Amino acid sequence: MGGEAKAAKVEKLEDMPEFLKEDVKAKIVEEVKKSRKYKIILNTPSFFEKGWMPDLSRFGVKVKLLAAALGKPMSIGGWDMKANGPKIMARAVPAGSVYYYEFLDGYIDDLIEEICENGISDARGNEGFGRCLLGVL
Repeated sequence: MGGEAKAAKVEKLEDMPEFLKEDVKAKIVEEVKKSRKYKIILNTPSFFEKGWMPDLSRFGVKVKLLAAALGKPMSIGGWDMKANGPKIMARAVPAGSVYYYEFLDGYIDDLIEEICENGISDARGNEGFGRCLLGVL
């Protein structure tokens, strides 16, 4: 594992991380329903059509962006195995960036399930980009 001859360590977790447990997700949903505010924390870099800002309306919700704490944009390319050539270099929001939102309308349960399962990247989500966690403020 690991590219460019870099070493990697794989370790089996005995217990599921707390943030993946159903009762923890239920608590988050309950708290967001009360406060109407939440944050999205990027675990992996993400590509957005609007540059640094994700468009959550595609998940069927209406939200208001309150603030964002973003890292320095990164350029990501890669190698297209199918086309046997380089992928186009694109700007991405780095992992660790945080978006703070107020929930205005829609179903928060669906939003949490969708973004936790599939991420929020507008491109290359199937490669692991845009993976994130949702938390309460």
